[in-house]
Amino acid sequence: MLYQVVEPITMAINGDSFKDAVKNFVKMNHELSLSSLILTDQQRYMKANLNFYKESEKHKVGISLFPTVWPFSPSITYDTKEYPSTTLISGNFMPRIIPLVPSLGPLSGIMPLSNVILPNPAGVVYNY
Repeated sequence: MLYQVVEPITMAINGDSFKDAVKNFVKMNHELSLSSLILTDQQRYMKANLNFYKESEKHKVGISLFPTVWPFSPSITYDTKEYPSTTLISGNFMPRIIPLVPSLGPLSGIMPLSNVILPNPAGVVYNY
């Protein structure tokens, strides 16, 4: 039977059972030293926890299988508390643009003509 490994990498693997498929995956990917993986047979999803150890100079792996939900979708909670409205600052804060004219000072040759944005505390709206 063909099983699909869905986490941590996606690949197809053969096996007679979930445990056999996990054994085949570990034999092919032993160097990854994974601690868990999730695989499916198109109907059920199983999580396998892997425990690598050495016994009399042989590398071995302990496998524990249990059903899981995949894809994992965490629940999202929303804050439904009603908060008082924020205080709005009254007034018109439209910026007004004033052309900067070079003065006759020592920096008059350095200062280029440019526009400067100043706050509009009076709330006057200019129509151009």
